[in-house]
Order: sequence, then C-alpha cells, then structure tokens
Amino acid sequence: MGNLSNAYKRSFSLDKNIEEEFFQCIDDLINLKEVQILAQYEQHVDVDRLQHVLSVAYLSFLACKKLDLSYKSASRGAILHDLFYYDWRSKDDNSHRLHGYRHPGFALQNARKIASLSKLEENIIKRHMWPLTVIPPRYAESFIVSMADKYCATREILNSFAGKYK
Repeated sequence: MGNLSNAYKRSFSLDKNIEEEFFQCIDDLINLKEVQILAQYEQHVDVDRLQHVLSVAYLSFLACKKLDLSYKSASRGAILHDLFYYDWRSKDDNSHRLHGYRHPGFALQNARKIASLSKLEENIIKRHMWPLTVIPPRYAESFIVSMADKYCATREILNSFAGKYK
C-alpha cells in the first residue's frame, strides 16, 4: 500500500499527541463550533464533511511539508475549503444549484467570518474546485489542496461503494 493511501487511512484516526505539528496548524480552527458543525453534513456518501476537510488538510499538510511549502497555510485553507452549511444534494432549494461552481465562494465568505486569512489561504479556499472552475490556483499549496480534495473525494466515494465505512 502506498504512502498516500496510508496517510489517507491515518486521517480517520489522528491522534493530537502523535500528529502534534499538524494540529498546531489547525488548533484554533478545528474546535470552533462553525467548523465542528460540519460533522452534521454528509459529504461523499458515508463520510461527513468534517472528516472530509480533516483528511484533505492532513494530506495537504504532509505534501506541503515534504515539498518545503507553507504546510500551515495549506492545512488551514484545507480545513476551511468546504465551510458551507447546507446539504448540496437537496433538491428543495434552488440556491444549491451549480454547487460545484458556487460553494468555494460560500466557503470563503464563511471562513472570513471566523478567521483572519492570508491571501494564500483565501486562494486555497476559492480555487479548490479547479479545474471544474475556470481560474486555476495561484500557488503551489492551492494546487496541492485542490488535488488532495479530489483524491479524498474519490476515495470516499469508492470506499463507500465497496462498503468499507460500514
């Protein structure tokens, strides 16, 4: 099993004492009620949104650390990249239409209400849906978070179909 797959699996049972450096990057965010409430929303089949953003943040942290990039900003931007408070699958609300294109803006608006963000963190949140959205990420860290998001979403969907979360 590859390092990426192992890191993804580890993201489901992170220990603050073992992954201390990762949690130092996100500690001021992860315990906020505005972030914790994400556990109430299903993200991809059997995975809630809080677990999804935690997995994306952890993989982004590891990749950026290895590449000597801003792993703290990548972790923080990744924790906030899906900070929206609705079920995007709901058919009863037209505001959810075009979710894939619109939710990065919603997430950025919500993130600005709870945290002071750097330009890098804002770009991570706003551009994480590239290439679905036309404008590409500006920074390497933004690209890494975008790719980590795609990887985690794919694993979540495939694992759910295979019954691995049950």
